[in-house]
Amino acid sequence: MPGARAPDLRRPTLVLWNAFFLVMAAFYFVTSWTPTLLVKAGMSATQSLTGGTLLNLGGVFGTALLGALAARYALDNVLRIYLSSYRRYSSWPSRPPPTPSSWPSVSAQSLESRSTGASPASTH
Repeated sequence: MPGARAPDLRRPTLVLWNAFFLVMAAFYFVTSWTPTLLVKAGMSATQSLTGGTLLNLGGVFGTALLGALAARYALDNVLRIYLSSYRRYSSWPSRPPPTPSSWPSVSAQSLESRSTGASPASTH
């Protein structure tokens, strides 16, 4: 029947819309605020952009890995292992937090010298 509605799908549809909205809000936060927060934590602007980029790349590769594992194994087992390992390693007490000096830095000068073939010292 044209114009017929399926009220039994209203709640799952709204939950799905809400979930997508929250994912997009989280993505906005990560891409927009991570470099700013890293600068306020004491990193240089270049290091903070590198940190934000690496965070996004980690998300891409992590999602691809979880997708491949979920295609091969039962999804509930993959998620159970993933979430329990995240909980264990995100609160590891014996590991000190990373310091800005331990992060790899990529400066605009070194990127420019790579593209031109010049050494970084000769671009001053």
